[in-house]
Amino acid sequence: MDDYTREMMDLKTLVTRTLEKKGVLAKIRAELRASVFEAIEEEDRVIEKDEGLPPALLASCNDRAKHLHASPSGRLLTALICEYLDWAQLSHTLKVYLPECNLEKDSWKAELKEFSNKNGYDLNRNGDSPLLLDVLEGFLKFENLSQARASGRRFTTSGTEPLPNSESRNMRRPSSSSVVGGLPPLGRAVPSSQGSDRRGGSSTSAYRKDEYNWRYDSDELPDEVIHASNAMENLQLDRKARNLTSSWRHAGDGSSEDDGRADHVVQEVLPPPLTSTSPPPSLFDGTTRLYISYKCPYAQRVWIARNCKGVQDKIQLVPIDLQDRPSWYKEKVYPSNKVPSLEHNNEVRGESLDLIKYIDTHFEGPSLFPSGLAKEFAEELLSYTDTFYKTVVSSFKGEETEAGTAFDYIETALSKYDDGPFFLGQFSLVDIAYAPFIERFQPFLMDVKNYDIKLGRPKLAAWIEGINNIDGYRITRSDPKELVESCKKRFLVS
Repeated sequence: MDDYTREMMDLKTLVTRTLEKKGVLAKIRAELRASVFEAIEEEDRVIEKDEGLPPALLASCNDRAKHLHASPSGRLLTALICEYLDWAQLSHTLKVYLPECNLEKDSWKAELKEFSNKNGYDLNRNGDSPLLLDVLEGFLKFENLSQARASGRRFTTSGTEPLPNSESRNMRRPSSSSVVGGLPPLGRAVPSSQGSDRRGGSSTSAYRKDEYNWRYDSDELPDEVIHASNAMENLQLDRKARNLTSSWRHAGDGSSEDDGRADHVVQEVLPPPLTSTSPPPSLFDGTTRLYISYKCPYAQRVWIARNCKGVQDKIQLVPIDLQDRPSWYKEKVYPSNKVPSLEHNNEVRGESLDLIKYIDTHFEGPSLFPSGLAKEFAEELLSYTDTFYKTVVSSFKGEETEAGTAFDYIETALSKYDDGPFFLGQFSLVDIAYAPFIERFQPFLMDVKNYDIKLGRPKLAAWIEGINNIDGYRITRSDPKELVESCKKRFLVS
């Protein structure tokens, strides 16, 4: 490739990123899709009128959706979605959604009006938020109060009881984004025996209460909550009976296929580390196993990649106690006797950077590694990880300025892309490669050297904030105090 071609490609990339950042390209794409659907819909009307043939767009709606749209609850569901799109001024998306679902242009308005008339619900009660949000919050409030009263407890806004240390370390914390996916069938109060996660042992109502009850200050049900809940009860929406139940919790009551999201399991009980007295698992039986140590930053890399790909149910964690590791691990699994290692397809692989790439390319889920121009920069950053580690560690017994050069490199690298807080703008394997080490270096340098790695480095500060919001990483974190003590012992700093 000559210089002119390279310059033109760089210019094209720059222009594309600028337009994407300003939202221009997204708007153009949405308008183009909407125009295509409008053209097809117009042609459908002509063909249907002249030749009596069914609309072409009808076939784009799958059988499961067709059955849902044919039911009263399904029609209301689509109407609520349309009302949200209209409220959010996502007109192009609405133009695509309606014909693809084979719905008339304003049919959703009539559906909502009928819903309002039958249930006495004022559609204009709260014009500042979409009706879908109002119905959802009303249902959740009603459900929480029902469960609290059924169990004889007063519903309050206090948090749940803290878990014991061992449980809190081995339990995934649910995020607000993952709570919604765990809704039971609408309009049905869930008994306490059904409301608990079988693997986590904690009540689903406990965390829903924390997330959603902040808008209500008393134990009394507001009128709009009663109206919304009664209306949903009248609809008799039994999603489990229609095989539409969300499956990511895998609670053993009708789960379906995995949806591929990185946070599709709300809680994951981490198994205890295996020791020299622990028997080996059924090796090479077709099960994919990731051998790690909860305290090893290299193993943590692969653990994070597994979580962020959303394949927790496909890759089994097998933690090893490195201070008392079982002899069979070296003899039968991984001769180098190190972690991490991955048992997959009757082979065992090692090396953390190789494994995070392997998981990204060999398992379903969102891609975590770029292509094109960003790939070269990504490889450069991955190759710097060893230098970064050695430079920072060398400063532990010397001057913190040595660590400063390494963190300055990180700050500069984080400045290359401005479409997100991460190294490549969007979260990737590069962030996964650095996260476990920065997690350890930050509290250690502050404790031992009184050196704040974020001071004067706004990009790094934003990166740390951003990485801590990644569910797949957050659940792998350790107690900072434990990390500091571990680093002191490892690097002989008193």
